[in-house]
Amino acid sequence: TSALSETVVSEVDGETAIGAWLTDESRKAGDMEVLDDEDNSSMSVVLYLGLCSGAGVGLAVLYRSNPSLKQNLFITLLLWGLGAGCGMLLALLGL
Repeated sequence: TSALSETVVSEVDGETAIGAWLTDESRKAGDMEVLDDEDNSSMSVVLYLGLCSGAGVGLAVLYRSNPSLKQNLFITLLLWGLGAGCGMLLALLGL
């Protein structure tokens, strides 16, 4: 497994785990280290989790600030449909 997933699983405090991973000398921008597949997949998971939490917060703000439930449901279903459609298109293209 990758260093990130081991660190996150072994640490109870998420800030400590991510901070340790970010300050790792092998991850500095000046290094020309080639990331292996495990590092790339770990970063993809972290990116995906960040996007999901951001989308959830966006929907929470929408539902709290817009009083129209009909509009909120339409926007939510539109976002879901666009996301599903783009995902299927990317799967068909092999990306």
